[in-house]
Amino acid sequence: MKKLLLIAAVALFAGVNTTFAQEGWTKYGQEFKIENVHTMRSLNKEMTGKNELPNIKLEGRISEVCQAEGCWMKLKNSEGEDVFVKFKDHAFLVPKDLSGRAAIVIGKAVRKEVSVDELRHLAEDAGASEAEIAKITSPKQELRIEAVGVMVKN
Repeated sequence: MKKLLLIAAVALFAGVNTTFAQEGWTKYGQEFKIENVHTMRSLNKEMTGKNELPNIKLEGRISEVCQAEGCWMKLKNSEGEDVFVKFKDHAFLVPKDLSGRAAIVIGKAVRKEVSVDELRHLAEDAGASEAEIAKITSPKQELRIEAVGVMVKN
């Protein structure tokens, strides 16, 4: 009985929802319904003239995960674009081996200028070499998702 309670507590702490796991998805962070999901093309249209949009659901394929602790990932969408997804307030982490898997994220879409220091830090987290990190010399404008939840296809 103690083992069962321990397993349940660990699953709850890790943010894994077994209901979605049974339906073919594993949840990290907040629970959400898979409906009204944007593609990158539709999100770009909706973001026209705006710097942020709340409660956006975006689908894509995970192209990269933070190798330091699983605190961010990149989604590659059908148009071949990468979208940086950071987990709001480090409230949850994802496994580091999710690259290639389909995912849907929910959170706030934000246009942001990313500083050289942050770009270098992220490159280091991704396992880039010192030479690759040294090549980062200017800030970059990018669209990001500050995610509160992630669903990963099993």
